[in-house]
Amino acid sequence: MKVNSGILGIATQALRRFQGDQRGAVAIFFAASVMMLIGMAAIAVDLSYLYSLRGKLQNAADAAVLAAVDDISDTDVARATALSYAAKNMPVAEHGTVLVSADVVTGNWDADTRTFTPSGSSTNAIRVVTRRAEANGNAAGLFFARVLGFDDVDLQATAIAGTQVGDACVIALDPTEKGTLKIAGGAIVSMNCAVQVNSASSKGGLTVAGTACLTASSISVAGSAKGNCINPTADTGVDPMADPLAGLSPPADTGCDYPALVEVTTDAVLAPGVYCGGIYIYGGGIVDFLPGEYVLKGEGLRISGNGDVTGDEVMFYIDPTATGISGSSPPKTVSLAGGPNITFSAPTSGVYEDILFFQDAATPANYINKFNGNAVTELNGILYFPSTEVQFSGNGDPGGATSIIARMVTFSGNANLGSNPATKTFGAGGASGISLVQ
Repeated sequence: MKVNSGILGIATQALRRFQGDQRGAVAIFFAASVMMLIGMAAIAVDLSYLYSLRGKLQNAADAAVLAAVDDISDTDVARATALSYAAKNMPVAEHGTVLVSADVVTGNWDADTRTFTPSGSSTNAIRVVTRRAEANGNAAGLFFARVLGFDDVDLQATAIAGTQVGDACVIALDPTEKGTLKIAGGAIVSMNCAVQVNSASSKGGLTVAGTACLTASSISVAGSAKGNCINPTADTGVDPMADPLAGLSPPADTGCDYPALVEVTTDAVLAPGVYCGGIYIYGGGIVDFLPGEYVLKGEGLRISGNGDVTGDEVMFYIDPTATGISGSSPPKTVSLAGGPNITFSAPTSGVYEDILFFQDAATPANYINKFNGNAVTELNGILYFPSTEVQFSGNGDPGGATSIIARMVTFSGNANLGSNPATKTFGAGGASGISLVQ
């Protein structure tokens, strides 16, 4: 059978025209592209909103933590301040509660490792986390992304502010007394670190008398400075510095391991524990304190004579307000006198890292801790006496890597301090020692 070639040709041409006609495909592609562009625009609107909201959360966190760290010595006040500033920057009526108490945390900021540790042995920073989150009942709602099944997302911002941005290794805390830091009687004090004096006394929160001399990397005084040999010239009128160790907790109360006075006159090895009668070392023996925590309740630590006393990775906690042995011979403080050779170093890790002496903050202000006589000492760590005075006098030489935080600090006689600071130092210069660190 023959097929009409004309009809076949016409049919072939028609098929070819249909195959090459893409006008419908263009329309379909155009419609799909428009939908995609609309979707991308919708997502861009949501992302822009979230980016703006994230910025507001960060600003609120920054403002809250900077305000709070100024009150770091009182955790409750610092937390209340942070909550207040967060609410001012992001009102509850518009954003819900962006900051809750649990997200205001005090702790330690290590500038070397750039890490924040909640609580810790040295409270010098506060971390704040602001949130628009489901857990707070205020997750960030979306707009166009709802058509894709996304109704809201969680957002948060973190800010850390601290005081450990300087290198102060002597901090005199009393806010009003004259001579809160006093250098007298020919004492030569020279340190490779900063000095901070919180006293606002116009009569000299810092006093350097007679031929005595103070040299430090910088000297900051809330009030005035009196004396002829102060190098460099003190920066006066600065804001006082919050106690960087105010949040340090005492050891747990476990009762008395040694209920009576421990007297040592010959060679001996002492173990960590709770000493409710105090420790009195005298004579010419060799005495070694094993590593650990020594809790002295009611009574203190007294070392005299001409022996050798050592202790590696030790921490002495003195609580004179606790019940001890009434009428026992050690003072209710720390007294290193006479001519012993004393070498102590603080723990290098744990809750009391770098803390060598820690006296309870409730200790009466008239108690005095003395490092005097002809004692040759090497004290590596922080001497923390927040409510009492620390005196260096006679021919005492508190060498080693030492930092001192006390209500008052006095150097007199032939006492000489020429040391590097302990591992941890603290921001000096009042408010200038406070900044965002993360």
